[in-house]
Amino acid sequence: MRRLALGLTALGLLAPAAHADSIVYSKGGDVWAARPDGSAARKIAGGYEHPTQADDGTILAQDGSRFVRLSRSGRVLSTVDSVLTGKPSGIDAVGPFDPQISPDGTKLAYWIGMYSTWHDHGNGINWTRSGPVTIWQSARSGKILGVTHYYSEPSWLPDSTGALLFAERNALTPMVVAAAVGAPHTDIKPWFNDWDVRPAGEDMPKPIGAGELAPGIDRLAVLRGGTTSGAGGLSQGPGNTIMTYAVNLPGLPVLECRISGATGGEFGEPSWSPAGRALAWSEGNGIWTAALGHDCGGTPRLTIPGGREPDWGPAGPGSDRAPTARIPRTIGLGAALPVRVRCPTACRAAIVARRGGRTVGRAQRRVSGRATIRLRPRATRPGALAVRVTLRPANGGVTTINRTVRIRGR
Repeated sequence: MRRLALGLTALGLLAPAAHADSIVYSKGGDVWAARPDGSAARKIAGGYEHPTQADDGTILAQDGSRFVRLSRSGRVLSTVDSVLTGKPSGIDAVGPFDPQISPDGTKLAYWIGMYSTWHDHGNGINWTRSGPVTIWQSARSGKILGVTHYYSEPSWLPDSTGALLFAERNALTPMVVAAAVGAPHTDIKPWFNDWDVRPAGEDMPKPIGAGELAPGIDRLAVLRGGTTSGAGGLSQGPGNTIMTYAVNLPGLPVLECRISGATGGEFGEPSWSPAGRALAWSEGNGIWTAALGHDCGGTPRLTIPGGREPDWGPAGPGSDRAPTARIPRTIGLGAALPVRVRCPTACRAAIVARRGGRTVGRAQRRVSGRATIRLRPRATRPGALAVRVTLRPANGGVTTINRTVRIRGR
């Protein structure tokens, strides 16, 4: 518990900056974005589901057993395999489920159900335990950063150092824990069980899961089952409710609000606004939002009919805030390579050109807005260059773009 408290209270995020924020969501099998009032809705990309967004506007969505990173214009930035992509036949496993990109855009967490014992040569993992497993990976390279057995439904902490995890069927042990990125199950930080925070007058706990901390770390929203686990209740199931709590770490959360009576009988996962003063969720007829004070004031309203899986973030609905670079495919012998860089927020751009494994040119520059950086490779004959452009925004995250550039003869 001590590490959880330190990891959260030291973030300096108690007064989030104002942004033209947005909600990304799925609708009709496509990824969409809109303003929180439902206006300016636009389709980002088709054929994906479960979209989430980083603070810089980068979107991560699921494509079967894989994940894609998307710009706000729908451009595929990279594709990442899950641990179940291409798994051997006969392996008993389900998922992946609930992919979440970290706020800084550098990491990915999701969960699977693993029920086979085997050695995963491709990922270097010995699967020796059955049950849910949270998987941590790089959102860019796909590198495995660790696994946390027995817990599911990861929800990132605001500083991207870890996540809340859930085990809704735990009876006397915590249903809600915190884990650092890649932490084993033996190193999780317990927080609370529904026993600890259940409403007055209720004798038995109910399953809780699919929660999210507000960016200011002062509020928590979770789904809570409509009945006990023994009676078949699930946090994501018919008759569930949304519960919100005041948070003052390292203490237990304090119950504030209960939202019940979902259209269609079931609530989807809640998502806080960047300022932590409003909440979005889905019901059977679409996405609902409500300004939600600590006194539970506010009137929920249907904001995006037909939408599902909302994720509320600070980027605007139409803003492509991920930095980009355009690299020519050919240059003349002895000519400079012009790389056109766009950084919506200030970033450091670094360019490296290699030939035959040897570096033949470097350039770097700070960019805010648009700029052309010219790199003159040390090449004396026609051929191919491997060019890598790395863009590091000041607000976190890295975009890497690789291109083969051909040098033409005179």
